[in-house]
Amino acid sequence: MIQRRPQVVAPRLLLAFGAAVLVLPGAGCDSNASGPISKSTPDGGSAEGGAGNPGSGNEAGGSAGQQEEPSAAGGMAESPPPDDLPSSTPCNGYDAYCTLRYDETCFAATHDSAANSAEFWQHPVQDQTLRGQLNYGIRALMLSVHDDGGVATVCRGRCDEGNTPLSVLLADVATFFDENPREVVTLLIDAEVSADRLADELRALSLDGLALPHAATDEWPTLEEMIDAGQRLVVFASTPDAGPAWLLDRHAFIWETGKDWPSVSAMTCNPAVGDASRPLYLVHHNLVGSDDEGASAGGMGGGGGQPSEADSSPLALATEANEFSVVTGRLEHCEAQHRRRPSFVAVDFSRVGDAQGATQVMNGVRAP
Repeated sequence: MIQRRPQVVAPRLLLAFGAAVLVLPGAGCDSNASGPISKSTPDGGSAEGGAGNPGSGNEAGGSAGQQEEPSAAGGMAESPPPDDLPSSTPCNGYDAYCTLRYDETCFAATHDSAANSAEFWQHPVQDQTLRGQLNYGIRALMLSVHDDGGVATVCRGRCDEGNTPLSVLLADVATFFDENPREVVTLLIDAEVSADRLADELRALSLDGLALPHAATDEWPTLEEMIDAGQRLVVFASTPDAGPAWLLDRHAFIWETGKDWPSVSAMTCNPAVGDASRPLYLVHHNLVGSDDEGASAGGMGGGGGQPSEADSSPLALATEANEFSVVTGRLEHCEAQHRRRPSFVAVDFSRVGDAQGATQVMNGVRAP
């Protein structure tokens, strides 16, 4: 059984749309994390967790976290005393994340994580392979699983417009875990196949042994407790039937905002799938052009913005949506509205902008 230590939580002051909001510890959006301010990468992004810094050419493995460098005024920096040495055991790249419970942590996610331009999908919404996204610091992957000729296959809408066998993607996840022993990853799966069949796909790569079983009445463990217990994978799935205890019912645990927004000003934090009583929530943060297949207004009742007239290409829209201040502002507004931080923020083309930096602000290791 995972042993938990008591949490010491301080209030946090948020600025949401110009108004100061005091976030109280008992409201579930506490921010007891204290840690180094993350350093932006040369292109404006900020690597998190197992990310190889963008532009560095390093996508081969995980991250030991980002630490502030010691300095001494007026001369060469002195070596820090032993107690101040950077930890060699961070959680998802940061010491401060280790004490965050899973439900207190905000994770960067990607829509249709397999549908990427690098592997020539017909309608890509990502610019890196799934493994590249993990290396870059994405920690929640969204997959839509279909039966394609008897093979469990990840598609985006029609499988003839791009597809990858689920087993191939899960092998990438398994390899990432092998190479990065202190990373926690979440799978958000919509499956047309049965729960048993989906579970068998995960068992074939021994991922079931890493998956966290969790009941709705249980308190979530901290990231460090999950890592120490060897339960570093959380699988939420919507399936036609129930599965094993580690295959968590996505719709029982997670509510979601609207998605496919026409403009940044139209985005809201209101529930569109499920209700706010569920313990976790997913913020869909993406823009679509008027002619994008599958676009919708989100049914949120707070829209009304118009699509950008300058450039409505998917990459240009992602560049606008993923800008650090835009994502951070929305997440802070959602936290103030629901009195708990978002669990996931899902974006398109995750390598543009700095959605990961926004999650670092939410998690208390970076200044807004």
